[in-house]
Amino acid sequence: MTPAVPPYSMTEQMVCATSRLIRDGEVVYVGVGMPVISALLAKRTHAPHCTIVLETGIIRTTAFPLPALLDTLTTQAGADTLSSAGYVNALAQRGRIDLGIIGAGQVDRFGNVNSTVVGPFEAPVLRWPGAGGACEIASLCGRFIVAVNQKRQRFPARVEFVSAPGYLDGGRPARDAAGLRPGTGPANVITDLATYTFPAGAMQLASAHAGVSLDRIAEETAWDVVDPARSYPLTTPPTEEELRILRKDIDPNGIVLRQTHRTDSSTTPVAAAPTT
Repeated sequence: MTPAVPPYSMTEQMVCATSRLIRDGEVVYVGVGMPVISALLAKRTHAPHCTIVLETGIIRTTAFPLPALLDTLTTQAGADTLSSAGYVNALAQRGRIDLGIIGAGQVDRFGNVNSTVVGPFEAPVLRWPGAGGACEIASLCGRFIVAVNQKRQRFPARVEFVSAPGYLDGGRPARDAAGLRPGTGPANVITDLATYTFPAGAMQLASAHAGVSLDRIAEETAWDVVDPARSYPLTTPPTEEELRILRKDIDPNGIVLRQTHRTDSSTTPVAAAPTT
C-alpha cells in the first residue's frame, strides 16, 4: 500500500523537526535558507529567548523578516554585528554558541560533512561552494545539526572529503584525539525522509516522516541504517499553528519553502546547494 501523502511539504517537515531541537535561551548559529527559518520558527513558538547568529555575523535577539537574499540583511537589523572570524573566535571558541545548524553536500554515518568536492580535489566530478564556517561550527559549537535532502549519493558510508568533522572514525574519542572542543559533535541529521541521532557516535535512524517507507530510507542510504528487527516511530508532523506561522508570518513569499513541493514517498525534491 502506498503511504498517504501528508498535507504539508517535506521542507516544512524538516523545518519543524529542526526547529524543535532548539532550546529556549540557546545561542544558535544558522546557515542560509532552511536553518534560518527553523530558528525563526523556534523563536516564534517554544524558544522565544534563543539568540540567532547569522552566518553574515549578524546577531539577532528578536524575530526579523526573512529577506529575499541573506546578504540583504543590514547591520541595522541586528542586535550586534561581528565578522565571520570574529563570532567564531569570540563566541564558539569560548563555548558561547550552543547549537549550529548547517547544510551539507554529503554526510556520512559518523556525521562527517562534505561541502567541498566529490572525486579528486584537483579535478573533481562535482564541486560545491565549500565549507564556509561549517568546520568551525562543527568543531566548536556545543552540538550541531545537519539539514539535508536525502539521496544515496549524499549519504555515503564515508564522505570523500571532510569539510566539517563529525565523529571522524567513530565515537567521541576520535574527536577528542583530534583536539576538537570536548563534549561537542553532531547531535542530529534531519532530512526530507527521516530524522537521525548519534547515541554512540554513529548515525541511527530515530523516526521516519509520514508517507515515507523504511524501504525508501534504506534505498537512499549507503549503509545499513534501518534495523529490520526494530519498529520506528513517525516523526511528529507539523502542527497547524507551526504551518500557519511558517506560511503566513515567516516565509509568505516561499523564499525557502518553495524549494520543494508537496511530494509522495516516491519523489525526492531537488536538493539545494549545501549551506553553512
